[in-house]
Amino acid sequence: MKALRILGNVIGALVGALLGNWLGDQLRGILRGEPAREWQLLSYDEQGQATLAANVVLSNFIPALAVGALLKPHWLWSLISGAAISALLGEDLEKFIDGMLAPAENTSASPPCP
Repeated sequence: MKALRILGNVIGALVGALLGNWLGDQLRGILRGEPAREWQLLSYDEQGQATLAANVVLSNFIPALAVGALLKPHWLWSLISGAAISALLGEDLEKFIDGMLAPAENTSASPPCP
């Protein structure tokens, strides 16, 4: 029975985080007049190549899940934190992480070697 309770808590936190992120994104879209983002795992570049895309709803999922895992009731806190993170931060967190992971531009003044 304890294993079922743990599994139920995990599933509740997962569903709460996803639903909270979706609700927060919808609220952000309504307040800012922006279209809500779609849930997607693939994106296509200019050449038509499929690339992996972590959109706003999914990129805010991990912080919401972490809060839900730490506080009880797990599903409620993951729902609340997911909605708050998506409504307040939106894609700002994703842009910050993308800026940290982007390679630094080569600004050296030396000419390239032949």
